[in-house]
Amino acid sequence: MDWSSDDKAQSLQDFKQLCDMWFKVKNTEKKLQHNYIMLWLGSEGLRLLNTWNLTVEQLEDPKNIWDRLQLLQPPQNFRIHRLEMQRLTQRTGESVEDFCTRCRTKAIKCKYTDKAAEDERVLEQLIAGTSISTVQRELLSRDSTLTLATALELAKSHEATANHMRQMQELTATGSTIDAIRAKDSRACGNCGGKHPPRQCPAYGTKCSKCLRPNH
Repeated sequence: MDWSSDDKAQSLQDFKQLCDMWFKVKNTEKKLQHNYIMLWLGSEGLRLLNTWNLTVEQLEDPKNIWDRLQLLQPPQNFRIHRLEMQRLTQRTGESVEDFCTRCRTKAIKCKYTDKAAEDERVLEQLIAGTSISTVQRELLSRDSTLTLATALELAKSHEATANHMRQMQELTATGSTIDAIRAKDSRACGNCGGKHPPRQCPAYGTKCSKCLRPNH
């Protein structure tokens, strides 16, 4: 359980889902499940659980633990979540798919009338909040038949193209730098007339046979 999360309601939901999956996979007896829950709650959760003074019989029914944990969360206000969703934007380094997942998670709490309305709102926020301008142009050019699934695939395609272009630009810039260094190193030495690494002229320490001056 992530007690440091700003969204403890979501953290609790995720924690319970993971526990339920573990118990199902391991076929854990119901009366033993509280031991795992108490262990995974961590020290903060364990201290909290100890204040409830549950009997052994109560602990053997994990519902008693989940119900009390749920009471710790304030009532969810779907209007607040809707306002927060309007401000969601794609973070630096966040993929389009991760951003869409974050929008979906928030949309679940917004209590839209049905799944279609929820998907449409996520689609709108994907368009409004993406940091990739070509994604916005592409999705805005589509008609009303555009679905969230199709929009996400289009966005991922544009994202991949943008990443490839950036990699090519970086490689080109690196190649230009290397070429410039090679060109600099390949220039004829003004002292001996030959080509050699910097500060390794064979004329250093010798006298010119014509003018008798040193180092050339």
